[in-house]
Amino acid sequence: MPLTGTWRVHFSAMSNLALAKQNEAIIFHNEKEVPETNHHTYAGKDPVSSTGSREVTLDASAGDTLSLRTKIFDNKFYKILT
Repeated sequence: MPLTGTWRVHFSAMSNLALAKQNEAIIFHNEKEVPETNHHTYAGKDPVSSTGSREVTLDASAGDTLSLRTKIFDNKFYKILT
């Protein structure tokens, strides 16, 4: 983070999945998961295409890091906006 303060962080993504597959993405703040930003898509018996987004406000200090990462990645995320 360039400055200490309160930051609004947002991401959105589309996910396509085949049978019994899943995708999961989450924001990390200083290498720790921010649980309320978890975006999980699961396909049971039928293929799934989904769109989702998460937004959170967090306090961060200059030098902190934020990253969007996949925890489970069985197919594809696309049209990712951060």
